[in-house]
Parts: sequence; structure tokens; C-alpha cells
Amino acid sequence: MKKLILLSFAILFTLVVNAQIDIDKSKINPAYLKFLPSNANPEDLRPSDIPSEQVLKQMGLSDEEIAEAMAFKNSTGKYAKNGNEAVEVNDNLAKFYETFGDTLTTDTTSYPKARIYGQDIFRNNELSFYQKALDAKAPENYKVGSGDEISISVWGYSEFSENLMVDERGYITPSSYGRIYVKGLTFKRMRSLLKSKFGSFLDMKNSEIDVTLSYSRVITVNIVGEVYNPGSYTIPAINTAFNALIAANGPNQLGTVRNIYIKRDGKTVDSLDVYQFLFNPTRSQDIYMQDGDYLFVPPAKHIIEVKGAVNRPYTYEAKTGESIAELIKYAGGYTTNAFADVLTLKRIDYNSVKVNDVHKDHINSTIVQNGDEIIVNTISNKLSNVVSVKGSVGVAGDYEFIQGEYLLDLLQRAKCIAEKTFMDKVYVIRLNKDRTKTHIAVNLGAVLEDNSHVDNILLQEYDIVNVNVSRIRHECKCQTFLEPFQKISKNGKQAR
Repeated sequence: MKKLILLSFAILFTLVVNAQIDIDKSKINPAYLKFLPSNANPEDLRPSDIPSEQVLKQMGLSDEEIAEAMAFKNSTGKYAKNGNEAVEVNDNLAKFYETFGDTLTTDTTSYPKARIYGQDIFRNNELSFYQKALDAKAPENYKVGSGDEISISVWGYSEFSENLMVDERGYITPSSYGRIYVKGLTFKRMRSLLKSKFGSFLDMKNSEIDVTLSYSRVITVNIVGEVYNPGSYTIPAINTAFNALIAANGPNQLGTVRNIYIKRDGKTVDSLDVYQFLFNPTRSQDIYMQDGDYLFVPPAKHIIEVKGAVNRPYTYEAKTGESIAELIKYAGGYTTNAFADVLTLKRIDYNSVKVNDVHKDHINSTIVQNGDEIIVNTISNKLSNVVSVKGSVGVAGDYEFIQGEYLLDLLQRAKCIAEKTFMDKVYVIRLNKDRTKTHIAVNLGAVLEDNSHVDNILLQEYDIVNVNVSRIRHECKCQTFLEPFQKISKNGKQAR
């Protein structure tokens, strides 16, 4: 179906439009447009989506239009099947639209990357949108309204099955009982009420009852403010207020994601907070709109930039009174290399930007302001508590620095003592306090003959031991490679 709302309002940002629907409003039947949401993809319509004749009459279609719709639904007349089903579906759909003065063309629009976190969920199909009023499963908190079609089935000792339309006054009229007022009741409450009412003429103690929504009424809602496509939209009432925003492609680059208001009869009746929906799903509640409601998206306030060592650095919107800790939560928390003890807060102060340190104990009490920039610094990648082995013998790499460990102990750990080891010179590179380096030459052969030798030096943190391969096989009187080393003391160190 064609869209009810053209892009007739000025859009603040350049959109890449690949195709546009050509609409001749004079040919559109207003009642028929209630059948399919205004922004639905025309190619989504299938014969099974056409409701019953009773529903079409409720929607205000003429007898001729109902006959045409039922022919399409039942594949009769000019819509009869002729063998090639794949081609047939598209051809019949085009014929059906042509009968109602419509065209089977769609439009595709791309949008810029969201400026504020949360705006993109309405642009990237991350929320479901019910484009069809049929076969929509109603949640327990869905409120029944005039125009809904309720399917009631009872089985077991007693049997009952009927589809009942909620009339304009809010009543359903089951056979063998009389009117039951259900308008405004949640599905859970209505199911309980029907079970109680049916107990007067059915044996409900030995039977089961199932109540489902077979057809959702359609409502017209007005989506205004900082959205990409403001206007009036005809959508199935099964959609929540969040889903309804998809029809207008959600807030634009200026639109709020924290303070979206639902207005009814000139009064604000509820509000939406995208972050509550995303980060507190157990607390969020589905909000359903009524016919004629306004969904108002004002400009965003309290824009905060979160940078540095967080899992999702981005621009966020804060509500009045929120703290730095809550913004860090929205940013996905700290990364593993974040320095969380002190954060950097850049804040606009009159005509300058001041830098403030925010200590870990104060992040819950420090309230953010519009324009704040929160920076989480990264700890240094410098290793500590380490000694290193390099060279072509043994297992090179970084090892834990053990206080009181000697050179020979480390070489044993690194499997550097072998027949091919160059014994005359092993070099230890040591980092001094003034950040200079000292190269110490060690006679490993002497150390192997006498582990108390002065060359078996006590290691220090950050020492680098360089061991190489001997070009000529080194003969050692103490048969270093063939006999065990000196006895190990109880504390794991070699005796000197």
C-alpha cells in the first residue's frame, strides 16, 4: 500500500533516497488504508492477510471492495491460480493494488549514524513492528478496545468456539450468554472474567479456555517533534509506543531518547525512556497507545561524551540528576585496562573548559551537566614483577620475578642449561634507578662448577638474561650436563 504520509516536512539531515512512491491521493480509499499500516512494505501483503468480511465491513469498505478483497484472499476470479505460483503471487498482488488505485512500488532510505546512543534502535530494525493486524499475539498487559476481534475456545467437558468483535461500546456478545463488557481490560483480566462468566452455562471446572487476539484494531497516532518523518500513522494497536516510533524512523539527530512523551486529550499521560528499556528490562513496561494519541519527541538535553577505557565510548543523553556512575553503566562499564581510581571530567565553566579529577569514591555523587566530557584513562602497559630470558637456548620469554632468586635458578626454570649452551659468557642487562642500563658479563661455566661463585648473581626485577649457543662444544670438568646440580634448599633456592 502507499504511504499515508509523504516526506512533506523538512528533514534536518541529508537522506539518500533510492526510490519514492508516487501517490495519487484522489484514488485512495481512506477506509481501505486502515487495513495495512501506512508505512508497511506493499510486498508484505499476502492473501492470508485479508481479514474476514465482517472485519472489512467494520473498516467501512464498500460491497464491491469487499468482493475484490475476498477474491484476492480466496484466489478466485482473476486471482485464480494457474500453475506458476511464484510469478502468480507478484502478478496478483499488482492487480489487487491496481484495483484500489495503488502501485506496487517501495522506497528505501538510508540514515546517518546515530549522534546519541539509543537513536539507532529505531533505524536498524532492532525492534519489532507489527505491520499486519492479523494473527498478532497479544501480551497479557494488552488492553482490549473497540474493533478488536477476540477468539474464544473452550474444550474438555464443555466445548465452545467463537470469534467475537468488540463493538463501539466495548461489549462482546457470546451466543447463549449476552453482552460482556471488556473494553479497557488487559488480556489477563479479560480471560479471567470470561472464565467466570462462562461458568454459568459451561462446566469450566472440567474444561480449559483459551482467549487470543485474532484481529487487532487499527488506530491513528500522531508522531511529532524531532523525528525523521513526523505525521499521522495508521498502525495496528498491538504495537507499543516504542514500536510506533519505528513508523517515523525514530528520533532524528537532535531528538531525545530519554524524555519521549505520550499526550492524550492535551495532557501528558506517560513517557518513554529508551535507556530504561535497554538497561532495565525487568522494570520497563510496555506502553500501548490509544486512537488519536500524540507521541512527542522534543530535542535532547544533557548531552554527555564518554571517552577512553570504557566498553562503548559514545555520546549519551543523561536525565536530570544522573551521576557519572550511571553514565559509565550506559557505556558498558570499564575495560580491563581502565584506571578507575581517578576519572577526568572536563566541564564548561562560563567561557572556558575546566579539568577536574573525580575520585572513585565520588562518581556516584558527582552529577553530570550538559556538555560534560568524561574520560576514563588507561593504565600503563608496562610489565612489573618480571625478569626476562632471551637468546637461542631454552625457552625465551618473560618470567615471574621471585625475590631472592639467583641467576642459575632462573636458567634452570627456562631450560637454558644444555650441552650447546655457551658457558663463557652470559649477559645480564640490568635497569638502574636512574633508568640507565648496566651490562653484566657472567661466566656460566664457573657458576656450574661452584654455585656459590660470585657470578651467580642475585637477580633484580626487570633483569634481562641473554643466553646463546656455543659454536664449539664446551668441555666442563664438572660434567655439568650429565650430573645433577647442587642440592636444593628447603625454600627452593640452590645452596651457595
